[in-house]
Amino acid sequence: MTTHDELDEFDRPSRGARKREAQAAKDLGEALLELSEADLKALDLPERLLDALRHCRGLRKEALRRQRQYIGKLMRQVDTGPIQAAIEAREAARRAQARRFHRMEQWRDRLITEGETALATFCDEYPRVNRKRLAALAADARSQRPGASRALFRLVSDTMQTSDGPSPDGQ
Repeated sequence: MTTHDELDEFDRPSRGARKREAQAAKDLGEALLELSEADLKALDLPERLLDALRHCRGLRKEALRRQRQYIGKLMRQVDTGPIQAAIEAREAARRAQARRFHRMEQWRDRLITEGETALATFCDEYPRVNRKRLAALAADARSQRPGASRALFRLVSDTMQTSDGPSPDGQ
């Protein structure tokens, strides 16, 4: 026959599960260390945790390791769900921005290398672009005039960000 104590033993998390949770909390604390002060304030963290994170910024070696351990301990006392969601959203926004930037770079490179074909395609997708200015900047960039490639990128970037055409990340 099973006693009440034996049932309680199986209801609580295993030692390994507790260790995994503690490590996840510590890892989340490490991710918080990489955020700016403004991002930390936006997360609405407990004051003790904010102080511990701020204190960590000036530490080195062993003191830094101990402070990180302390942050991990504090993280185990906090609901990490909203913090994790905020960090994931921040990372997703960063990846989306990188995709937009790469897409703009690809368009600039295509306008330089493919010439009129890429120009026509770009103008079809983004009809509000100043076609003459775009063609002139692409020609200047092809002839490797100083600053022309940067000016072309700026025009492509401005056009893609303010256009009614497809989204800059291709979706």
